[in-house]
Amino acid sequence: MGNSRKNSLLLRTGLVILALFTGCCYSYLSPSGVNYEVVALIMVKRELHDPYNALESWDANSVDPCSWRMITCTTDGYVSSL
Repeated sequence: MGNSRKNSLLLRTGLVILALFTGCCYSYLSPSGVNYEVVALIMVKRELHDPYNALESWDANSVDPCSWRMITCTTDGYVSSL
């Protein structure tokens, strides 16, 4: 893996983590009904190569990412890990 690809992956990972932690500080749904955790996770999914469809259950129209494969949530319903 080249340095530029590794740096790009680290940057994307950092941005996702930042987005997830920032989302925890606000309400689960925005006033407009947008779940920012879903938005952030779908952005991650778009950047990943998933030849085995492991992320098939990640649905942009879902309001509950806690039901998705490979997602762990807190008892409050916030995404805590991938």
